Amino acid sequence: MNQERTDLLLKYALVVAGQEDPGNREVGPIHLIKYVYLGDLAFSEGNSGETYTGVPWRFHHFGPWSEAVFERVKAVTQLVGARERRISSAKFGETVR
Repeated sequence: MNQERTDLLLKYALVVAGQEDPGNREVGPIHLIKYVYLGDLAFSEGNSGETYTGVPWRFHHFGPWSEAVFERVKAVTQLVGARERRISSAKFGETVR
């Protein structure tokens, strides 16, 4: 995985989300992972299937997943000063980000 490129896509997604109206600015880790995947998918169409980030994607439950990208989400959100909001979920008995 190219960490610099992965971080760049995560930063871009956060910047775009920040430009939305206040009620639409929030994105969660799953959203960010999917945006990186979509960036990779778009890049691969014009580059013989090679992805921008080099992430080895797999599909898990509801869509694309990469543990490596998930691990970068917290670091990048802290780096750009994005605020984290945690929400309690009675359904799952845990706090989600």
